[in-house]
Amino acid sequence: MKKPESRPEYDFRSGTRGRHAREAAQANLRVLDGDLAARFPDSASVNEALRRSGKARPPRPRKPAAS
Repeated sequence: MKKPESRPEYDFRSGTRGRHAREAAQANLRVLDGDLAARFPDSASVNEALRRSGKARPPRPRKPAAS
């Protein structure tokens, strides 16, 4: 089976592999249940509510990213 050719407008020859991988690996994603997601339209509103509740802890030190 022949490998399909990519379109000329999709030229990745000058790209850098893994350029955004470090940022993606450092992202902290939390999933809210549907009823809570309906109450908080964005991350800023969630952060504000957590800070107001007084239950937000100081951030834990992060491990250095592997190179």
